[in-house]
Amino acid sequence: MAKLTRFAATLFGALLCAPAAMAQQAPNYDKVVWKSLPVVSGSHAAGYSVGGLFTMALPRTAGGSAPNGGEGAITVVGVRSTAGNTAGYQVYLFNAKPSSASGCQDNAMFTLAAADALNLIGTSPITLTGAVPSTVDTASYAYLSGIYFSYNNTDSPGTANVYGCIVAAATDTTDPGSTIALGLSGPQD
Repeated sequence: MAKLTRFAATLFGALLCAPAAMAQQAPNYDKVVWKSLPVVSGSHAAGYSVGGLFTMALPRTAGGSAPNGGEGAITVVGVRSTAGNTAGYQVYLFNAKPSSASGCQDNAMFTLAAADALNLIGTSPITLTGAVPSTVDTASYAYLSGIYFSYNNTDSPGTANVYGCIVAAATDTTDPGSTIALGLSGPQD
């Protein structure tokens, strides 16, 4: 419990940092990885991808002890919107790069392809609703901790990647030129 509390405090601190400074090493070999993508389209209807495909090197190595790619667990998922969106998101996580058929491009209708559904991590999608913490910081933040989603990258050849797609849960009026960030954390392989 102390490790989870310490980690949650570390992640919350990372959420409040500038995007360039968001990646940091947490205690006890937990790894925090953030990836920011520009938002090109100004408004996203419910069910549309926001930002595009997130490719994140969460495991320490491509091989690990897994036959194909890196392996590990995801214990925290976070989203940061510099536009301050509080309409909510659904986060899909994959252990292999999803096909273009799923529509994980900015402002494209997201339709989970059957082949990609086989590569979902944990109980994807994860629904997160952001909050704006103050009038000084207009970005919105949301995270879910206390989870344990095991994964094993199944790209061919294997990579040290986990993939994510953020989908608007309701109409998102994000400003063009803003950024959306996905954060993942978990013990390294």
